[in-house]
Amino acid sequence: DRSGFTTREQPIPVRDGSIEVRIYTPDVETSDGPFPLVMLFHGGGFYAGDLNTEDKGAWEICVGAKAVVVNVGYRLAPEHKFPIPVNDCYDAMEWAIANAKELNVDASRIATIGTSAGGSLSAAVALKDLDSGHQRVRFIASIQPVTCHPDYYPEKYLNDLRSMSTYADGDVLNRDGVYQSIRYYLHDGKEDATSPYYSILLANNLRDLPPTYIVVGGRDPLRDDGIVLAKELREVGVPCELDIYRGYPHAF
Repeated sequence: DRSGFTTREQPIPVRDGSIEVRIYTPDVETSDGPFPLVMLFHGGGFYAGDLNTEDKGAWEICVGAKAVVVNVGYRLAPEHKFPIPVNDCYDAMEWAIANAKELNVDASRIATIGTSAGGSLSAAVALKDLDSGHQRVRFIASIQPVTCHPDYYPEKYLNDLRSMSTYADGDVLNRDGVYQSIRYYLHDGKEDATSPYYSILLANNLRDLPPTYIVVGGRDPLRDDGIVLAKELREVGVPCELDIYRGYPHAF
């Protein structure tokens, strides 16, 4: 039932060009605003996907949470490698904040949400916001994210990060697919691979992140990425809820 909201698409400026966003606004009287702002980042391994990938989820959030959702058409690898997608998503949030009045949003109530590559981006944008001297993201939802380059897992978690080998031949996503995404998205070498904007598990300021919700599939090679991030967040005092959908593959 695609009712209860309106959408519009428009180009917005980012630091070195422009991207498209699709904005979902609840159908209620203007006096009911300003609404929470949800920045939504689609999945697709950083090299696929578009504004239609998460369209259904976007309008369900808009109607269900009575929030304005900005669905971000960030530029894709391999033409636009790291950190361009991170910067696009962050710049889209900056644009939404700067245009809060026109969008009828409350810039003090911001959530970042995404699935797979988008789950990584939702955490990266919140982290980049902290590193920029702000703390404007109030909630992160990271669904089946990649949280660390598999060649640079922290030693303390080596025994916990087993799903990449257990489900190396997994349905939907396998280990070869993870490394294909890495080759497309990251420049060669250690610098990109260990950047906290890709390998958030390696960040040194996780304690400052907002409450976080993580979802993983039980038969996903990335399962333990999400589980270990939840463990680390809880260890440093960040409220974190983790849902494990046992028996499910990636992007279920």
